[in-house]
Amino acid sequence: MTDNHSHSKDESFISSHAHPQAKKTLTILTIMNYLNYIDRFILSAVLLSIKVDMGLSDFQAGLLATAFMVAYMFTSPLFGWLGDTHKRTWLLAGGAFLWSIASLMTGWAGTFALLAFSRFLLGFGESAFTTIATPYISNFYPSTHRGRALAIFSSGLPVGAALGFVMGGILGQWVGWRNAFFIVGFPGILMALLILTLPDPKSGTPLVDFNYKKILKEIARIRPYVWTTLGYCAYTFVVGGVAHWVPSYLQRTYHLDQLKANTLFGGIAVISGLVGTLLGGYLGDRWSAKIGKGGHLKLSSISMALSLPFFIGTLYAPTISTLIFFLTFTQLFFFLSTSPVNVSIIESVPAKAQTSAMAISIFLCHILGDAISSPLIGLISDQTGSLQLGMSICIPFIFISSLCWFLGMRSHSPKG
Repeated sequence: MTDNHSHSKDESFISSHAHPQAKKTLTILTIMNYLNYIDRFILSAVLLSIKVDMGLSDFQAGLLATAFMVAYMFTSPLFGWLGDTHKRTWLLAGGAFLWSIASLMTGWAGTFALLAFSRFLLGFGESAFTTIATPYISNFYPSTHRGRALAIFSSGLPVGAALGFVMGGILGQWVGWRNAFFIVGFPGILMALLILTLPDPKSGTPLVDFNYKKILKEIARIRPYVWTTLGYCAYTFVVGGVAHWVPSYLQRTYHLDQLKANTLFGGIAVISGLVGTLLGGYLGDRWSAKIGKGGHLKLSSISMALSLPFFIGTLYAPTISTLIFFLTFTQLFFFLSTSPVNVSIIESVPAKAQTSAMAISIFLCHILGDAISSPLIGLISDQTGSLQLGMSICIPFIFISSLCWFLGMRSHSPKG
């Protein structure tokens, strides 16, 4: 009864306030999400310059991604609890402010330790934002439009990441990698203030009886949530590792300079990633309307299966033209899953536990995913002298993600 009542209140908020408030909320948080991924991925764009300037090994370069992920994943359960029990706009704004300051610190860092610490703080701030933003936006939209709303928000991943690569390539060449971090870090401080102007649909109904241990036990018994999260872990292992190393791979394998490598990868990411993300949100809503909640996971499973041959082709492309073809479709199929997976996580658990469920999935998908894939790829590259061989460890994880999401789809009861 409590969950249904909470759901009714959310729908009431949507019907009475949502049109202007939902648009404002979605616009501000989507822009903030773009900045989120720009600040995260600009490191990969200038990674080779940082390595040369600071004398880092491939393994150390991979650890910079791990420093970010350690903070990102270990604090997400904390922000899940806070998001389910406190006003979320303050948490969203605080996270945005902190990660923007951390970007400025990255440009200032003079040692590997300080560089890693700045990425740790970046992960802390982005954890607050990412953990809370998805369920927060979901409260403004009915289930029939939730996938498309989250697809717009999730477009921050391909577009923001692409902008991070392109801006990193341009700024790194024009003003140096340190100044690049100064330039991209500042706008987030201003945007954080705008977040404070947003309403919170749940602000009038705080959870009095909130037990995190009870929440964990409850969602651990939900099979669609478990399979979705396990598939998300394998997916994140692949996507995180690939995004961290592809610009360096292009420079080292095809002898492109920093600007060309990042412009190429960024251009592919922004087109195929944006099309894939928006199309995934639309198709996920359509399939879900026809076959029930399992429709989102069906789309995710198929998209990852389709990406496998294209990813293999990307790694073993004999020419740069061939690589562009394979990488474009790899990115397209990767990003088809972005919105459907988030919708699947939100809709598979009770409303009272949505932020915590998102936090737990973030924690697991990073501790079992890109927190280990980036340094592992770097370590294999150091030991074998082949970055191509290092990146090939992602191949079986593509299959695993597809299989887990297929099993998650099957675990949903039929519609009706």
